[in-house]
Amino acid sequence: GYSSMLIEESYGKLNDKIDEPIKRIYTSAQGLVNIVEDLLNVSKIEQGGMKYEFMPTDLATIVKNLFNEMQIPAQSKDLKFTLNMPNHDKFMVNADPTKIKQVFLNLTDNSIKYTPQGGTVTISLTREGETIVFAVTDNGVGISPETRAKLFEKFSRGEGGKMNTGGSGLGLYLAKQIAIAHKGDV
Repeated sequence: GYSSMLIEESYGKLNDKIDEPIKRIYTSAQGLVNIVEDLLNVSKIEQGGMKYEFMPTDLATIVKNLFNEMQIPAQSKDLKFTLNMPNHDKFMVNADPTKIKQVFLNLTDNSIKYTPQGGTVTISLTREGETIVFAVTDNGVGISPETRAKLFEKFSRGEGGKMNTGGSGLGLYLAKQIAIAHKGDV
């Protein structure tokens, strides 16, 4: 919290020498918060205590907001980041908007993390008959068939984990469990 207040200059302007270390402290703290949240969510899922608030939800709105939020991390890697979705369509489902956004966020964040500088990442929302499909495609490091078989297990990380050591190895496990609770799949 204090690092955030320093970055926001609540205590006055920071000099250039201290600005970067404070931002690193903030980023590290956020990473720890995310890991703790993931662990708590895994515990809730395993104990059957994950609460969902299902309501009519437009997935198009969630995906547009996600796309806007992920612009900064995509730009920081100079990625060509695009959204492929019909402008006029609503994609109404009965879902917990916060939880379903977490699924989309985990998938998009992984794609951005494991795509090399200057690569491409595309998120899309389409219909295939009665099914709504959210997809993330990229030209990242790829996933071997052996890794694919274990990818949605707890604490599992693909080959890209060697190049990106951040994260808990729980994001895709959580994404799959949340998708299943929504009568979907990953």
